[in-house]
Amino acid sequence: MDWHIVQTGLAGALGADIFARSNARRVAIIGAGTQGRTQLNGLRMVRDIAVVRVFDRIPTVARAFAADYAAAGLDCKASDSVDAAVEDADIIVASTWARTPFLFARHIRPGMHISSFGPDQPGKCEVAAEVLLGARTVVDDRNLAVEMGVIGGAGLDASTIVGELGEVIDGLVPGRQNTEDVTVFGSVGLAFQDLAAAWLAYQKAVAASVGQVWKALN
Repeated sequence: MDWHIVQTGLAGALGADIFARSNARRVAIIGAGTQGRTQLNGLRMVRDIAVVRVFDRIPTVARAFAADYAAAGLDCKASDSVDAAVEDADIIVASTWARTPFLFARHIRPGMHISSFGPDQPGKCEVAAEVLLGARTVVDDRNLAVEMGVIGGAGLDASTIVGELGEVIDGLVPGRQNTEDVTVFGSVGLAFQDLAAAWLAYQKAVAASVGQVWKALN
């Protein structure tokens, strides 16, 4: 699997684990592609997930996703709409190609966490401005979030951002402050995270004496 996809999945798991309520166990996956699967796999590494509802604009893809995870013992079912998928969710994970928002204030309940991974270039949007303005919104990079991420896609500016994920991890910015907070993590994906993952893979390969070393030509 592509390192970038794995890295984004792990970053998403980290963000959700930091911001979602400690008792969050019900997940809605919007977008049943490779990244949707990776996000769920990462999330299950850090949280005890009990229920998953998945929606995709291609119903057969959502049903295949649900069947695979149900076969592995997870309560996972396909939903026929975004509304149905998020109805009882504690955590919403969106990873789509959408260019218009599909998550609105009517979908939000106190204490929810939303992770948005689709907006990674100008013009893409998953979460409506009305949701972001009422939430504690954290991103992986302020400038990129405004230029091409969850903030810019919704037509907002940097004032909407509470902080960056790294600042929350370092204790410089508070994350979730109470059980009623609605939190949003918007990620565009950062190159240095790919480098960190590659460095770890390289170190493990060296330790295991596998692979080949290629020397740069002068």
